[in-house]
Formats: sequence, C-alpha cells, structure tokens
Amino acid sequence: MKKHGSALLCHAFRVCRLCPGSPQHCRALHSLKQPQNPHGSALLCHAFRHGSALLCHAFRVCRLCPGSPEHFRALFRLLALLSLELGTDDVITDLLRLVLALQDVAQEEPQLPELSRCALPALGAALLVLLGHLLGVPALLQHVQEGRGFAEGPRPKLGQSSRPRVRVWARAAAMERRAVIFDLGVVLKPGLQHFLSACERDWALPRGFLAAALDSGGPQSPRSRALRGHIGLTQLQEELDARCRSRLLSMGAAVPEGFSASRPFRELRERGRLDPAVLRAAAELRERGFRPCVLANSWLDDSGGRGAWAALQERLRRRLRPVLESCRIGAAKPQPGAFRRALAELGTPPEQVIVVEAQEQSVVAATGVVIVVEAQEQSVLAATGVVVVVDTQEQSVLAARALGVAAVLARDTREALRDLQEITGVQLLFGADVEAPPEPIPPEELGHGNVRIRPGVRLHFVELGQGPALCLCHGFPESWLSWRFQIEPLARAGFRVIALEMKGYGDSSAPSDISEYSQEQICKDFITFLDKLGIPQVILVGHDWGGAMAWNVALFYPERVRAVAVLNTPFRPPDPNSDVLEKLSQIPEFDYQLYFQEPGVAEAELEKDIGRTLKILIRSADPEDRLPVSLDLRSVRERGGLLVGLPEDPPESRLLPPAVLRHYVRQFQKSGFRGPLNWYRNMRENQSWALSARGRTIPVPALMVTAGKDPVLKPGLSKGMEKWIPRLQRGHIENCGHWTQMERPLELNEILLRWLRNLPREENPPANSKL
Repeated sequence: MKKHGSALLCHAFRVCRLCPGSPQHCRALHSLKQPQNPHGSALLCHAFRHGSALLCHAFRVCRLCPGSPEHFRALFRLLALLSLELGTDDVITDLLRLVLALQDVAQEEPQLPELSRCALPALGAALLVLLGHLLGVPALLQHVQEGRGFAEGPRPKLGQSSRPRVRVWARAAAMERRAVIFDLGVVLKPGLQHFLSACERDWALPRGFLAAALDSGGPQSPRSRALRGHIGLTQLQEELDARCRSRLLSMGAAVPEGFSASRPFRELRERGRLDPAVLRAAAELRERGFRPCVLANSWLDDSGGRGAWAALQERLRRRLRPVLESCRIGAAKPQPGAFRRALAELGTPPEQVIVVEAQEQSVVAATGVVIVVEAQEQSVLAATGVVVVVDTQEQSVLAARALGVAAVLARDTREALRDLQEITGVQLLFGADVEAPPEPIPPEELGHGNVRIRPGVRLHFVELGQGPALCLCHGFPESWLSWRFQIEPLARAGFRVIALEMKGYGDSSAPSDISEYSQEQICKDFITFLDKLGIPQVILVGHDWGGAMAWNVALFYPERVRAVAVLNTPFRPPDPNSDVLEKLSQIPEFDYQLYFQEPGVAEAELEKDIGRTLKILIRSADPEDRLPVSLDLRSVRERGGLLVGLPEDPPESRLLPPAVLRHYVRQFQKSGFRGPLNWYRNMRENQSWALSARGRTIPVPALMVTAGKDPVLKPGLSKGMEKWIPRLQRGHIENCGHWTQMERPLELNEILLRWLRNLPREENPPANSKL
C-alpha cells in the first residue's frame, strides 16, 4: 500500500476530478478509514509521513503548480484533515513543524513566488484556526510566545516543541456575533459598470474607455479618491469629463454628441433598484438571529440629483444596518482596513482576525460566526469559522475554497441565495406555490413615540410615512410587531401609519384595575390619543380585540373615523334579553374566555414560561406548523388550564422566528398578562355600553376580512353584518388561521390596498390628506 499510495491517490484525483482539499475530497479520504477498508489507516499514515513528495506529485497531476499559493493552501488543508483522521495527539505540533519547514523552503528557494513567501506565516496561523473548527471548536485562537505571527522573532528548531498556548472561547459567545455582510453590488442592481458599458455603446467609445479613465492613476485615480471620501461625486464627474475629453483628443477622435460624464451616475441613481429577493433574504436572516449589513465601495453624492440617491439609501438602511460606506470610513475594498472596520462595527474582537494582503487582494481570517456575501472584484474574504464568500470572480471563489471556505459565485442572485440558504439553514428562496413574506422593517429602524393619556396611562406606538393617518390595532396576545408586514407597504401607499401598542401590552401602561380595560374606557383613551397627536380623523384597521375596539370607535365616534377595516372579528349588536357570559358558556370554543375571568389564575399559567405560551398560542394553520397535540379551546376549565397537556418545549412557530419571539417575550416580561387578560373581564360592562347604542348603524366605509381556518372567529359569525354596516365591503382568505396579518401578509396587503384605493373622497379633507 505504501509503495503504491502515491499512484493511487493521484489516479483517484485525476479520474474522479476531486480538487485536493475540497469537501468532496475530504469525504473520500474519510471513507478510506472506514472499517470496511482495512488499508485506509496505512494509506493515511503513509500520506502524512510522506506528504510532501506524494502530494506534490498528486498536485502536479491535478495541474496545481508546486510552490504556488494554491498548492500551499491545499497542502495545509489536506494535511490538517489527514492528521485529524489519524487522531494524533501532537497534531498541532506536527502542523507547526510543517509550517516552519515550508517557511525554510520559502526562504531558501528564490524562485518561489513572492506571494507564497508572504502568505505562509498567516496561512500557518489560519491553519490552526481551521483545525479548531474541524475539531468542533468555533473559536480556537493561537498565541505564540515569539509573537502574533510565525515569521516574527526567533523560531524554534524542528526538534523543539512549537506547541502554542491555546485559549478556547465558548460556542455561545461566538454565535452571538453571527452576521451577514452584503456587498452593495449584491443588493443594488444593476451596478455602475452596467451603465458605464451602456454609455460606451451609445457613444461608440472603446470598450472599457470610461472605466479606464476612472481608474487611471492607481490610488490617486478619481475613483479611488472618491471611494476614500477625498473628493465628492461632483468633482469626480468633472475630473472624469476632463480625462475623457483629453484622451479622445490624443486619439484624434471627436467628442461624441451629448457626451456627459455625469450620465452613468445619474442613470444609476434613477434606474438602480434594490433587489427584492436579497432584501427579503436579509429580512429572513434577521428574523433568524443573523445581523445583515452592507460594506459598500461608494462616494459622497453632492450632486444636484442627490435626492434620488438619498431615497435609495434610506430604504436600504432600514433593512441592512449598519451600511458602512468606504467614503465615510476612509478605506475601500479590498484594503484590509475596510474589513477591519466592518468586523469592529459588528463587535468581532480584533484577535479573531488575521489579515494577509497580497497583490491587491485582501484575505481576512476570522473564527467568529460571520457570513460574508461579497461581489467586489479582487476581494477574497477567507475564514476558518462559518464564513461564506459570495464573489463575482470565479478565480477568487476557487482561491477561497482552497482555504476551506464555503464560497458562492454570485453571478445569479437565485443561485447565490440557494447556496446561502443551504449554509445558514434559513429559507431564503420561495417557490411559485409558496407565499414569500414581504420585507418587514426591524423595530429599531422605526420611529417610536409615547402619548400620556392621563396620570398612570401612557400609550406607546411606532409610525412611518406621511399622509392621512392610518392606525393599526392588534389583539391578544400580540404586539404592534404583529403588523410588521403591513407598516411599510401602507406607508409607501401614501399614509401616515401608526401601529399602536394597546393598553396593557409592552411599553404601553398596564394598570391593574379591570375597569381600565372596558371598551368604553379603551375607546375614550384612543380618542385622547388622537387629540394629543393632532389627528382629527383616522382610518382604523384592527384585529381580534383591536378589531372590536375599531368597530366601537366607528360606532360611538363616527366623526373621528375616516374608514374602518377589521380582520376576523365580526360586528354584532348585543342581545338585550341574554347575559353575555351565559351565552358564551353555550359555545364550547369560547370556554377559554370563561377560564380567563378569574384574576390571577390564567396569569400564573401564561407567565410561567412566556416563550412556551406564545409558541403554543401563535401558530399558523399550515399543517407543517401544527403541534403534535393541538391546542383545544374547549373544556379548558375542566382540564385546569389552557396549556395543560401541550408540549413543554414546543417546536418553533413559523409566525414567530427567533428574533420576533425574543421581542414578544421581552414585551410580556415588562407588562405581564394581567392587562391583556383584563380585556376579557369586562364582558357585562361592554354589553351594557353597547346596548346604549342599540338601533344605530356604523355609517363609515368599512371592510370585513374573514379567514377560512380561524378556529374561533369563524367566517360564518360575520353573516348579516351588512344590516348594521350599510357600506360594508368584504375580503376573504381561505387558507388562513387566526393570525391573518402574519399568516398571509401578501394577500391581506393586496386586499387592504385595493380597498384603500377605492375609498370615496372626503368632503372636507385635512390639509395633509392625499385621498
């Protein structure tokens, strides 16, 4: 086996076309050591002891030049994996000896490329971190007595121990810093190069003429100085114009008619669009605990058309933050300073980063959990933790893969997102038959406010947009964040969208007095809320208990309501001849509401484990989102609790990704469940107040949206509502459960926007109204 080991490996590499160090190659090597292959261990031992000659020969067969950067990277990775397979106790010592030996070769062989001699010290350091990842340690950091690198200070002889002191960080600490760094070229389509090429074709200029004029002069070229923030776009365009005219004159060519150096930049501002698939992917990653951001090579736009660029950036920053621009940090990619700044902004400790700069390429080695999506030429981000490189240059991708990095070629957005989806485990692509959620704006990117209603009562809200006021009111047990998929689409449609945090929830006050939560008091507080914000009239959209409030505001304060839309909750006047609680007791599905009546009982159960409570209650009607044991709203009092018999550790709800669930839990930790449950404890008071309006109708334009799979507020309960709401229109979503705005946001948004567009004009609209 030893005699023929070299030929065997070379033949396998050649016939199977396995790239040394690739995942496929590693799996093949691993299979050699399985029990069914008794010769595997001997072969691996031979490969390790005689790795230099054997692997160099194998790499020659595979067309890897011995001594090249690719050869050394593949050699390091393969020997690390071979050592791991052998289970050698002195793995790190052996690998350090190998690195030192190769450094000696690099110093003694003048014909060895300069890149290899420069890259060896940092590649040796990166090898240790890679080994830590292979052993299951996410952050294995090296500290050598002689210094941070292997090329500094006196080096031990091969006969001496060169084992470094190793410090291991906890897995949880690394996971907290997960981030996704997108290049602007991945998000903004098409990029500047597209418009430069289009202008060259229109003006019959040589291919690459404009780019050459931009880049001529190296670090002092107009583009380089603009990207570092030394000049603004106006001066960049002036210098580009002068350079182009001078070059055309030297070529003996006439300046094309209509030539303007500002045109490609103007078209980028006006025609460039943020890729919705990438934005949606960023939103999904954020909800799954990742931190998406942007590292962009960009300039300061001080031109006359800067308003369009500002609007584009404003939308970008809402979804991807921070947006680090080279012109503001003073360093452009592929310079290491740009990546250092990005990692510092994300909170990655500097000792986790190794930077090797060679031939205008930047190599960043990081052991944190950082996922990098990159589209700039000559930028290679190689890491030994969970790092993804998405690059437009195939050569850069192959180099990154040789270092053991999961690399994605981003020539096609869908293919790049598919690869990123496989690596992160987060769904980023949606088929034609799957509803992809809209792009929610992160909570911290919205404007937050508080209105003092009276002593001891404060209402919290978020808002976005300008135009007629439109207020969103949530139900039980929710948060303003349940409207995250509606806020921006409604704001873009021309409304000032206010998502109210209802009394008793989160950052709004949660007084303990039950009477504070009667519908009469809730509606009075809402009118005060409008008064203090200076809103004479509002469009109300409510869900669940928020829908009940919306109907009552429209009934008792019609002058303050422009129109009203309610999800799931029907309107029906009370029966003066029956007690509301007795009537509820006759409907098995409403037994949970009777369980809620006794103060303190339901609070104790629901607050015991808030995360469990929310994951059980807030779930979609999709079969794959159902619990092994379904939530039964009947016989709750007989069972002794709403959650009795349900899993102690329920699976994740599709409607509450980790980041959203954390927000919900924090809000209920602030307020508890007493306030939200008190909404249910005013049934008789609410009936009495509603009877005072017996005989009245709701005169304003109205919309009722029903959900076909709501287990409690079934569509049939809304039959006959037109009798009391003459201007009622309807919408229906069949494959939808109770949590309509989160379960089917695209369908709901379409229904709401169509209804809003068709609202009749106001007779005396406020000054800022667009209707």
